[in-house]
Amino acid sequence: MKRLFIILIIVLIFGCTKENNEFQEQKFETKSTGSFEDGDVSIDITPTQIGEGKLEFSILVNTHSVNLEPYNLKEITTLEINGKKIKPDSVPILGSHHSGGLLIFKTNEEIIGEYSLVIEGIPKMDKRIFIWN
Repeated sequence: MKRLFIILIIVLIFGCTKENNEFQEQKFETKSTGSFEDGDVSIDITPTQIGEGKLEFSILVNTHSVNLEPYNLKEITTLEINGKKIKPDSVPILGSHHSGGLLIFKTNEEIIGEYSLVIEGIPKMDKRIFIWN
């Protein structure tokens, strides 16, 4: 009986800790471009969720010298995945010098290989490309 109890405890422990849901919190690498130099903008992007019909990215945009308000991320951002280009469904509104939020792309596209996020037109770079595998 004691042996059965120990086996049951082990099964419960491993059963509760096993990652059996593909949509559980995932850890991804943050990609960065730019700087805080005069006329430049620093952008940090981290994927936060892949699955459930969407790809979600955290974005932080910071600068000491560029007004970010004129830049509409919905117009200048594209997700490139499996040869397809997808515009975001939801973006944060950039304001003054420090902004952040979530970029959300609705897609049921399965990721095969690498995927990238492209942002165009924010100084000092014409095109910023963030790539994950």
